[in-house]
Amino acid sequence: MLRRLRLACCPPSRAAVFAVLSLVASACLSQLPENRDEIALELLIGFLVGNNPDFSATRVSRSSPQSIASGVDTALAFDQIDFATGSFAVVPATNNLVVRTEDLYLLNGGVEFQAHGVGSRTLRFLDPAAVAGTQSTRGLFTSTTAHSISMLRELSAGATIAVQASQTSGSAVDTTSEATTQLSLTRLNRAVASAAFVRKTAVQAVSASIQTAVTFQTVDYDTGGYYSAAQQDRLTIQESGVYLIVGNARLGVTGVAGTRGVDLLVNSATGSSFTIARDQRSAAATGEGNQDVSAVYSLNAGDSVSLRYYHNNAGAHNLEFPLTSMGIARLDSNPVSSRSVLRRSAPAAVQSIPAGVATAVVLSEVERADAAFSATDTTTTTIAETGFYLLVASAEFVNQNFARRDLNINVNGSAVAREARLASTTGNGSLNLLHMQQLNAGDTVQLRMFQNTGGNLDLISANSFLQIVKLD
Repeated sequence: MLRRLRLACCPPSRAAVFAVLSLVASACLSQLPENRDEIALELLIGFLVGNNPDFSATRVSRSSPQSIASGVDTALAFDQIDFATGSFAVVPATNNLVVRTEDLYLLNGGVEFQAHGVGSRTLRFLDPAAVAGTQSTRGLFTSTTAHSISMLRELSAGATIAVQASQTSGSAVDTTSEATTQLSLTRLNRAVASAAFVRKTAVQAVSASIQTAVTFQTVDYDTGGYYSAAQQDRLTIQESGVYLIVGNARLGVTGVAGTRGVDLLVNSATGSSFTIARDQRSAAATGEGNQDVSAVYSLNAGDSVSLRYYHNNAGAHNLEFPLTSMGIARLDSNPVSSRSVLRRSAPAAVQSIPAGVATAVVLSEVERADAAFSATDTTTTTIAETGFYLLVASAEFVNQNFARRDLNINVNGSAVAREARLASTTGNGSLNLLHMQQLNAGDTVQLRMFQNTGGNLDLISANSFLQIVKLD
């Protein structure tokens, strides 16, 4: 830290540096969270040198296909750094991102497999440093497939994060060379945004065809008073603000067909309840089913958020631990919001998506568009300020239980993130996608949908949206 301070200033003496720090510290340290001296010091030095210690992010990606053998967990190898800022080390030889500072992090990974019509596709976080619970899986089983996984986790200094892909086609399947195969790690500093992460430490039976509230028994951290042992099925909001919520669920049943669904549900302080994000899909052909679902949402003090799970197989099946979890982070700074936020959604009028054509989703209902965004076009958001952005997208189709569904986040006409899979066998099909992206002023962002049922397919407005937060 002190080395960075000398480089940023007209070289001060060591005594002058510590004199300034002591003056600022005496006025400010009492206002920062207790027992976070190392973060407090970093914040103070960052303020003095014009640096932003509250945000750092790195993303690595792959520019050429990688062969994934059947039945073998394979670490994805990355050959390019898309961006790198702050407290990470990139280790290409081992395909890892290494954490340098203990804090709260958003993990996001993606993979896209080339076309192959047999077996399941899986993506998981690999944690050589054995940070408990840091993995997630999305299973698919036909055609060209793409999946994205996300988690909010507290990581220790020295933790190494990678992603593994696997498939069960019976022969090798290559990944594509698109930017959708990637790994990103974003530091969300708890000194300016309260957060919590809870997880299961006991199995929970979920009966067929009943949406069930998931309960959590263990709190890894909670800096905002979200969790109560008396109400294990929810996180309760203490301060109004803009929140990132990420839920992960694992159903411990293998090789069973049917539908799997996971929702984020808000129980508002006024008494109403409503879903803010959903992921609903067909069960994987093999292996236990893992899903995640994400949302960025404005919540009020007294609101609560819960994770709900659904399946339609006969009998009860167990949600497993520790891979069933929920994380929450308040993204705006105290005492008022200092980050730009966009939230726009599909109108009530039905939009019909033609078969075989990647179609821009109409998002004409603009609930919030701060200074970093222009949302005057019904399908396109234009970025007004260069920076690092968190994007969350969701789309829901009416039920039609065959063929493929794709949800794409496009930047300047090219896909940077994609979720592609078969439709759920019953009920509506929902896709949910989180992505970190460095964007420049003038860049455009669109959601595009694709389906190949052979006819038009209607989009459902309730769970079709785009949410963007400028993090730096």
